Amino acid sequence: MSDLIREIDEELRTERVVATLTRWQPVIIGVGVAALLGVGGYNYYRKHEQQAREAAGARYQSALDLAKLAGADPAKAKIAEAALLSVAKNAPAGYKMLALLRAAALTSAAEAEAGVKDYDGLAKNAALSPLYQDVARLRAALLRLDVADLSEMRQRLEPLTAATSPFRNLAREILAIAAFKAGDFKIAGDNLEAIIIDPAADASMRARAEQLSALIRAGTLPAAAGQAAVAPAAPNVTTPPK
Repeated sequence: MSDLIREIDEELRTERVVATLTRWQPVIIGVGVAALLGVGGYNYYRKHEQQAREAAGARYQSALDLAKLAGADPAKAKIAEAALLSVAKNAPAGYKMLALLRAAALTSAAEAEAGVKDYDGLAKNAALSPLYQDVARLRAALLRLDVADLSEMRQRLEPLTAATSPFRNLAREILAIAAFKAGDFKIAGDNLEAIIIDPAADASMRARAEQLSALIRAGTLPAAAGQAAVAPAAPNVTTPPK
């Protein structure tokens, strides 16, 4: 009798399971289909994004090739600039930023003040990452170095000399040069000293800072020293951020 009762109990449990599965079958199937569609959609999205990046990279490289071929030819430079701006319209964020910066570089090569205007615009462009905005600020400052007064250069560069800025030492060096040109050896010396004590400063930059700082302390800064210092290059960002 106990075996019969156990068998009936098992059958009843089985029937309840079947009934439950039957009742919830549409939901279970729906969840399964949704999961499959989610995985498939994600894979499609990844593939689409990868294809978009590859296409943008190819168009960006073609525009760079045009820029290299342009040389000093204004007409060809305009064509290359237009190609870069075209890339920036539809490219993913990384290539967009690179294309805009490279287009501004072409503009500045032809006309410095127009380049400054472009870089200043990029520095305020919220669509660019803070890193690329800072690159634009530095390049604009370098273009203004020979013509701007110290007040303007301080306004442009002092925010970039903060301890958290990745370009702080380059900004300090440019600002020190601007101070040299203005005859303000206090500001120049302070910025050079900041470079010297910063462990993140590279060896060549620290060496330049030490040499110029020594001249300031000795009070024998020849004009040639200031001119020799006007050599820092803006950061050359060539790959899009991930």
